[in-house]
Amino acid sequence: MADMYMVKAGFHTKHFKTFEENNFIGIESDFKDLSSVENKQDLRQLSEEVYPDLSERDRRNTTNIVSILLFDFNIDDYVISFDCHNRNYIIGTVKSDYIYDENLDTPHIRNVEWIGKIDRDNLYMHVQKNLEDTRPIFKIYPEYVTELLKELENNPV
Repeated sequence: MADMYMVKAGFHTKHFKTFEENNFIGIESDFKDLSSVENKQDLRQLSEEVYPDLSERDRRNTTNIVSILLFDFNIDDYVISFDCHNRNYIIGTVKSDYIYDENLDTPHIRNVEWIGKIDRDNLYMHVQKNLEDTRPIFKIYPEYVTELLKELENNPV
């Protein structure tokens, strides 16, 4: 089974409609185009230039978030994002490698094909709790991926 990653749509899900309407997910960052960065070590080194005023811990956390989008996503992995206003999740599959678009509020992106939505309130509490992690991007545990896809199949919004 393909992996699934939660990609938060910003504070109060402000980027959700942009993600949904333009078929991508993305993250905010002070990094510029990372297309030529080949590995996590190079990204860590670059972070020292981009974030010189952050503590080592904060710089590592920021770098880890970008690193997931850059190096961990694969084509056809699942992504999920939340719309707090309508209380539903949108699920899709990754359709591109990393893209940088400086004209976006979330310039580090992956194109996505959305496959459906599910109502948050239909999910089991343990799945809801897993999706409430505070990190802006993170991998979903495989057992929860199965439950999310089953919910999408049985009760799409």
